[in-house]
Amino acid sequence: MEETVQVFVNVDKNGDILSGQIGQNIAASEDFDFFFMVSPVVAEELDKYKVQLDGFKKSLVLKEGAMPNE
Repeated sequence: MEETVQVFVNVDKNGDILSGQIGQNIAASEDFDFFFMVSPVVAEELDKYKVQLDGFKKSLVLKEGAMPNE
């Protein structure tokens, strides 16, 4: 089973991440806009991602021009 990390984030109107909490088995210390379970690699590079909504479905997507480490 692949290891996952919890990510709680607040975003602006464009989906850019403003603040967040990242960790394993954490309880959010405040209300956040979104919650994700991601790989440790994505958690480390969260500044390269933004939140995108497709109807009611949320996803983390790479910002334009950003390249993920593999």
